[in-house]
Amino acid sequence: MVVDAAERRLRFREEIWKFLQKKTRQGSAEIVRAEVEVIGASLGLTGDEACREFLKLRGTLWDSRSGNLFASMIPSAKGEDPPRNWFAFIDVCLL
Repeated sequence: MVVDAAERRLRFREEIWKFLQKKTRQGSAEIVRAEVEVIGASLGLTGDEACREFLKLRGTLWDSRSGNLFASMIPSAKGEDPPRNWFAFIDVCLL
């Protein structure tokens, strides 16, 4: 079965929502980039695509509790370029 890009993005959004719902049950949560990439890989997305899609969901599905994305970001130690230049966000909340 061939899954088009729009359907893959929709499925990614659904899986991220389920993931965030579990992680943020006790309040805000730390979201590690590798977790996002694993979800993306399960749907056929590359690491860059998964990170890009996750960041696009900010403001509609999730946000940082502080509202300041850069203040809540732990940068990547590898110095990758966007969209993979983050290791984790420390205070993510589900909207």
